[in-house]
Amino acid sequence: MFASNNISNLSPQQLLALSAMNNNTKQTYADYITNQIAVNTRITYPLGYEGPSDSTATEIIPLNNILRLDAGDEPIATNFQPLLVNNDDFTFAIDYCLDPNAEYENTTSYGILASCYYNSNGVKSGFAIYYDKEYDEVRVGFGDIFNVNNTYSKCIGTSSTMGQRNILVIRHTKGSSDLHIYSGLNSGMTIPQNIYSDVITYPNNFNCNSKIYIGTLVNTDPSDGITSMIDSCKSTVYWAKFWAEDLGSGECKRIASWPRETITYAIASLSNNASSRATNPPAPSI
Repeated sequence: MFASNNISNLSPQQLLALSAMNNNTKQTYADYITNQIAVNTRITYPLGYEGPSDSTATEIIPLNNILRLDAGDEPIATNFQPLLVNNDDFTFAIDYCLDPNAEYENTTSYGILASCYYNSNGVKSGFAIYYDKEYDEVRVGFGDIFNVNNTYSKCIGTSSTMGQRNILVIRHTKGSSDLHIYSGLNSGMTIPQNIYSDVITYPNNFNCNSKIYIGTLVNTDPSDGITSMIDSCKSTVYWAKFWAEDLGSGECKRIASWPRETITYAIASLSNNASSRATNPPAPSI
């Protein structure tokens, strides 16, 4: 059953069987550890789910390439321009933490976390994730994202949740007027079935001829040739990924349910007492 003597190579099912050996064999768990696995052996487990890695996926901010943004930082163009000119399918996920004192430039009411936005002759299209100074909220906007009545945006965080890590997933179905959003933090990081979800409906088609930006929103209106930029809010981005397909609600909830990270346990004792075999898993790091 245990071809490898390295406990870090065992599957969760094998570890469960190993821990139960004293119930159905003469060899106890401690005996096996004593004979084959050294104290301080490290066990590494990946947590969370990064979504499928297929031909439709593009890493915007690769896993483990943590990006820290200060208020007013230079914008980060990802050089990735999705083909979203025919009201197409897409899914976008971002793992982030906004600073509890999310700052912003005094010249604007907003601080941008990420955006893909286009304003063509007054017809607005795209999405943005941003901090709203007036309402002291983190919001997702779709289409007319800064509508004065917040008609086309949803709150996914307040000042009380800033400083906590979150995974936000948004998805769009080709031809639909709806943008579906899934937020792990709003659900208390729970099982996928209980993940918070909501819908933003915008009457115009999603025809967005823009790159994805991290830490800014670029607003170019061809009617007057003027380009304006809204600066970043103070935040950390752990990873971000785009799929040129609608992954569906179940897959999006699974991605949003827990941050994608790796934790390491160490065998700390040869005791048969379960509480002393390894360290407890930590909360999501920020």
